[in-house]
Amino acid sequence: MNIESLEALALKNLPLLDGKRFKHVSLILYKSTPISIGVNKRKTHPLAAAYKYRFHEVHSELDAWIKVKDRCKDYTLVNFRFGHLNEWRMARPCALCMPWCKELFKEIYYTTRHGMVREV
Repeated sequence: MNIESLEALALKNLPLLDGKRFKHVSLILYKSTPISIGVNKRKTHPLAAAYKYRFHEVHSELDAWIKVKDRCKDYTLVNFRFGHLNEWRMARPCALCMPWCKELFKEIYYTTRHGMVREV
């Protein structure tokens, strides 16, 4: 997993988040290859309601997961959050996302101000 290339891919998706306060991008990897990209959206979704997200808005993790076709594989989740200068910020999945993410993903990585962290 090359963090620099994953970060570049995440940064390419930032225009989708123009004007948004929180700039979260989630990548789902299979064998170190990105297969899905998700961003925070104001759009609602039935799964967002089921997970009790505020206003039923789609979080980046859920946006990426909805796009995955084959759900039988060992996937890795990589979360990025960018500040207004594209610096890394805390991107740990929220308390509503983390339980289902831990069930579905073999590994979970996320950014902090100090680097990339692997959830154990």
